[in-house]
Amino acid sequence: MSNFPWIILIVLLLLGLLLILYFAVKQKKSHPPDYYALFILGITWLGAGAALGITTKNYGLFGAGVIFTIIGLANKKKWKQNHRTWKDLDSAEKKIKLTVIVLLGLFVLAGLIFYILY
Repeated sequence: MSNFPWIILIVLLLLGLLLILYFAVKQKKSHPPDYYALFILGITWLGAGAALGITTKNYGLFGAGVIFTIIGLANKKKWKQNHRTWKDLDSAEKKIKLTVIVLLGLFVLAGLIFYILY
């Protein structure tokens, strides 16, 4: 019996918990997009997508990086008005962000442990 289905089930449950957490703390007011974050995300995905594209011939991540980078650069004038740093957040938002960062860090650590063990 393979452990692979159990790992998939655990990952799906963790993603479900993250989705529930997201909807539980979602604010009713809408926020404008942070184009600076899109640009940084695009640059990061360009590098990762290029590396994956060379090794696996799959350029999907590279293409998404190009799109995010273009969107971020096209709206460069809006970078400062929509970008919020840690000091701009109130205490409730800081707690939520810190909780998400810790949870994602634990998921990455758990993934590395599972990878090493199996």
